[in-house]
Amino acid sequence: MYEDLKELLGRPVDLVVDRTLTSFARESVDRDKILIYEKLHCPRLFPNR
Repeated sequence: MYEDLKELLGRPVDLVVDRTLTSFARESVDRDKILIYEKLHCPRLFPNR
């Protein structure tokens, strides 16, 4: 998934599980994060659907 997103967006990406962030990092991440919603059919990202 990381490589697919990196290629799709044309830039490096960070994938993080929200609850693993320290309170120190959470504020910075909340300011910069971008939420990506799953599409119904996106064979490039979800080939088995």
